[in-house]
Amino acid sequence: MTRSKKVVMNLLSEILPQIIIMILGLVKSKYYLDYLGENTVGLVNLFIQIIGYLSIVEGGIGQAIIYRLYNPTSKKNYKLVSKIRNGTKKIFKKIMIIIFSLSIIVGFIIPFLIKDNQFDISFIVFNFILYVISEIILYTTVFERSIYIATEKSYKVNRIIKSSLIIKHIFEILFAVLFKNITIILFCLIVLSIIENLIIKIMANKDFPEISNTDEEDMSVLTDVKALLVHKIAGLVATNIDIVLISKFIGLGKVLIYSTYLLYEGSIISLTNKISRAMVGTVGNILIEKKKNAYNSFVKFNGYCFFLAMIIAGPFNLFINNFIEIFYNGKVATSIITASLFTGVLIYNIIRIPLMTYTEGAGLFKKTKICPILESIINLILSIILVNICGINGCLVGTVVSLFISEYLIKPNIIYKNIFKEKVKNYYLMNMKFIIIIGIQMAISILLSYHLSFNGLLNLLVCLALYGIINMALIIVIFKMLKQDYIFDILKVFKRGDYSHEKEK
Repeated sequence: MTRSKKVVMNLLSEILPQIIIMILGLVKSKYYLDYLGENTVGLVNLFIQIIGYLSIVEGGIGQAIIYRLYNPTSKKNYKLVSKIRNGTKKIFKKIMIIIFSLSIIVGFIIPFLIKDNQFDISFIVFNFILYVISEIILYTTVFERSIYIATEKSYKVNRIIKSSLIIKHIFEILFAVLFKNITIILFCLIVLSIIENLIIKIMANKDFPEISNTDEEDMSVLTDVKALLVHKIAGLVATNIDIVLISKFIGLGKVLIYSTYLLYEGSIISLTNKISRAMVGTVGNILIEKKKNAYNSFVKFNGYCFFLAMIIAGPFNLFINNFIEIFYNGKVATSIITASLFTGVLIYNIIRIPLMTYTEGAGLFKKTKICPILESIINLILSIILVNICGINGCLVGTVVSLFISEYLIKPNIIYKNIFKEKVKNYYLMNMKFIIIIGIQMAISILLSYHLSFNGLLNLLVCLALYGIINMALIIVIFKMLKQDYIFDILKVFKRGDYSHEKEK
């Protein structure tokens, strides 16, 4: 199979199921609110943030494994791959034990992070431990998932992972309606995670029979942990601090508002980040095999992501508030300012995909660790100051400012210097025209949002579709006028499955 066709297969295996998962996630959020109540929904969202902090123990080793597998898999050095597998499994066994032990302690701390807590401590601790178990079970197949990515065959394992997520969402919806009990739902997730991992193990043994059994262990991934741990800790503080601060200073009711916006923004970010997930194996191998082509690939990749951001940003900002009001029957308060700030975060999370992908593909974990450190410090300081002044919007301002300084101003310098050997001003010059277009889009959507209202969900969806089509058509025309013709190359890939005609070696 050609490399380009692998990219397409990986993209499709990530994106198409994710659309279904995103829709089911929206339905699940509504049923959770209706049948479990806003406090339970807020508690579950708090669990999600806290498990992020516990996962610091993992230290980003999952990323390091993929990077360490590029070279031996491309050279078919399966003896080294076998050693990496043994080292990985030993490391993650210890990680699972540590996280589980910490979860018991943290469970007793959670009630003190909730303003006006309405739950028994035993209820919080027991359910938090169940949630942690459902998550750390997935660590038992980290190696298997990683080798599929490193060999550019993630589309194979994605069939299992995505199917499992879809099934989990369906069961969560059904159990919320039938039992109205979060404990039963969490037990169900544990069982489904066990089944998912068993299937992945069986499939990996079949697809990679060359990996032999050996008692030797390769622990080289640990050499990347110091830098990756900094990324992990700082990144989690930057991205997970808002809900914790809102819970502590404002209450679980406001967590519901924030987490509702976050659900929609996060669903789209998760969907678009699948591009990075699908591309990282290919980028990693390009940087090993044909580094001279890396810059041209990056320029096109960057243009694709700006194109995607323009397609999404305007419609999201214009319709998100009306959608939340109709979908949740007015139970969740909305704000144009909040919507615009979330849209800003969404835009940057899309346009930074190439930066993330090339950082991971090139293994620049040590050189870029300053970025998440700055992001976390700036976000934490601004959010603590502004949350009591501006509430939810204060936390979002902290996020936007920290992302701009740490990621947009610093990371491109590191990537251009260490990978491309090009002047970083070229990055900002090529982005200038895209940023102006996005700025105009945002201004139009904000002005229109003051005057739009809808009678029902169907009416809203029809208008969203029409606006989305017009918006996309205008963007295509603009890209054509700007002579950014490479964005149409993707159509050739889908048509013939290859544009480089480079066969897999």
